[in-house]
Amino acid sequence: MKVLLTNDDGIEAAGLWSMRRELCALGMDVVVVAPDSNRSGAARRCTPRRPVRFTARHQSDGPVYACDGSPVDCVRGALLTDRAADVDAVVAGVNHGLNVGDDALYSGTVGAAVEAALLSRPGLAFSQQPDTGDFRFRDRGPHTFEPGTHVAARLVAAVAEDPPPGRFALTVNLPAGVEMDSGLDVTRLSRRTHGVGRVVAEPDDADLLHLYGLPEDPEPALEFAPGTDAAALRAGRVSLTPLSLDWHDPARTADLDTWARRLVAGGLPATLRSDDASARR
Repeated sequence: MKVLLTNDDGIEAAGLWSMRRELCALGMDVVVVAPDSNRSGAARRCTPRRPVRFTARHQSDGPVYACDGSPVDCVRGALLTDRAADVDAVVAGVNHGLNVGDDALYSGTVGAAVEAALLSRPGLAFSQQPDTGDFRFRDRGPHTFEPGTHVAARLVAAVAEDPPPGRFALTVNLPAGVEMDSGLDVTRLSRRTHGVGRVVAEPDDADLLHLYGLPEDPEPALEFAPGTDAAALRAGRVSLTPLSLDWHDPARTADLDTWARRLVAGGLPATLRSDDASARR
């Protein structure tokens, strides 16, 4: 199996390299194409009006490229060139912090997985809750990525053995202290309420606005209703939220939900089957 690995925290991010080690340990061929610096909050940002530079970095055990564009640019530049045109899946992350509920729509990690789906590849976005177990909109860390990446890599292997129907992205949030037996829930995105009054101006400049409040302000309210990603995480379970790009087709969305529940019910493989790993390289 061959995988494209990207992120939005930048090519030096610990979560990216922890994920790469786990994917390689399962026998996967991994191509890394990641932003050359932090691009958190980039969402679906792309770069259509200038050329984007992809710089190869020396790595003895697999190709690595730094990109001066967005996470979406990384995926597009990899899949539509010979850098990674033949990959079986695109993995984004592991993100430094949750991408839970409405917050996922801001995420460059999720945006990269969606770009993969647009280009007809399974896209999986992984995000790690901080060790404190909180749900902050602006994450402050610290983060422990293993054994979360151990779980994540096996989920990638499970998707390889049972590919999804249609164009899809899967956003996965890993709770603090996650283990292999933490359990997996198929969820929907929760809601984050940004109320009136959160946007505040600088005291001496009314035109200079803090659009998401000040760091010391209370966190915007997060929904913890049953069936949401936030509720699963609060219970210490891994949250898997399937996102269908066929928004106009309720039947396709239902097929995707059925696939995700089958994936969870089957459990995660300890490793890739030998015939699967060799056949996809």
